[in-house]
Amino acid sequence: MHFKIEFTIYNESKKSIPPTWIDKLLNWLIAPHLREEVLGDLYERYALRAKRLGTTKARQRYWRDVLAYIRISNFKRKPTKYPTIYLLNSTMIRNYFKIGFRNLIKYKAFSLINIFGLAVAMSVCMLMILMYADQLSYDQFHKNKERVYRINTNSMSNGNLRATIPFPVAGKLKAYPFIEEVALLRRGFGGDAVHNLNYSEMRGFFTTSSFFKIFSYELEAGNQATALEKPNSLVITHKVAKKLFGKRDPIGKTIHFSQRGLETWSEESHSPVDWGLFTVTGVFADHDYKSHLSFDAIVSASTLEHLYKENKIEDLAEDWTTDHQAYTYVLLSKTANEKNLNDALAQVSENLKLSKYPAIQKSKLAFQSLTKLNPGPVVNNTPTNSLPLFVYYILGGLVLVIMFAACLNYTSLSIARSITRSGEIGLRKVIGA
Repeated sequence: MHFKIEFTIYNESKKSIPPTWIDKLLNWLIAPHLREEVLGDLYERYALRAKRLGTTKARQRYWRDVLAYIRISNFKRKPTKYPTIYLLNSTMIRNYFKIGFRNLIKYKAFSLINIFGLAVAMSVCMLMILMYADQLSYDQFHKNKERVYRINTNSMSNGNLRATIPFPVAGKLKAYPFIEEVALLRRGFGGDAVHNLNYSEMRGFFTTSSFFKIFSYELEAGNQATALEKPNSLVITHKVAKKLFGKRDPIGKTIHFSQRGLETWSEESHSPVDWGLFTVTGVFADHDYKSHLSFDAIVSASTLEHLYKENKIEDLAEDWTTDHQAYTYVLLSKTANEKNLNDALAQVSENLKLSKYPAIQKSKLAFQSLTKLNPGPVVNNTPTNSLPLFVYYILGGLVLVIMFAACLNYTSLSIARSITRSGEIGLRKVIGA
């Protein structure tokens, strides 16, 4: 509170009044209970000096008097009549914890049911959120993920969606200018790899160098542009390289491979078939990629020509009948959109009528964005197994029911318990705790 002190000054002229801005400074610095006394003394001295010595000298000495009053003792604030109220009083909070702990010990059964029920419900809810968040993190490391699509086969007879397509589809899609790259991944590579006395199982796909242009897998050894050019060349994962070669450089070394028909999602196999020697031309970086594709190695697609000639693998290059052996991914240009791709697939789908199977004749090609594969709709023949999106909807509904029941139980028990504490609650309200 600022006090405005008025005194009768002998000289009634405005020049005899002390500087007002100094008064404002004193009002801000001097403690409230001392302002009236200090300002009164200063005004009285100034008035007497102005009468005796003149206004100029009175103002000069007024400055000296003001500086004399600026000291720490005049800054101290007088304690108020009532104590300051703190919302987070340490004594009150300590008391709350003490009473809460005593109630936990006194009512063990009530506390166990209340806390355990709510804790379990929250844990289930968090687990569901973590599962869903983990699925959303798949395939996020690809630089061009927004422009990458997988081509699926959609059966018009039963509505089933298959991730695999007939082998020749990839070649037809390369003719469209708005498609920058097409990568065909052929299944059928899975068996035993041996180097000297070291052994490792390997599962993977046959593909071309366009694989590295569509997907952002990095190599810790080898050249992406040339790694899959020559026949019988393969790129292996860091884990397989460590098993077969230890700390030695695997580039340029050969391994002996025996095909057993192993798949990424199954342990089923057949008698081993000798596929000869393969040269390691690259090693994937050990980045623990989260991808819907799971493999230990990828093999150059030019290897298929040698295997066709030796009748070690079925030639599907011009086969529109078989639709369960190949995955196809496309990278659209920056100016293209999904409508362009849909129109192209509608045209290519006309070739499915060449199949001798009615189910394939009545099918059409569809696409699925790379960012929507996990979680996504129910799709058959996928490279890896994962929960479809509708399962997460069901689990989410169950989690909400569990959480609602736990909250209802917690609220009901807390209300019932509060009735027995009505006296304590009333007392706390009275004292303002």
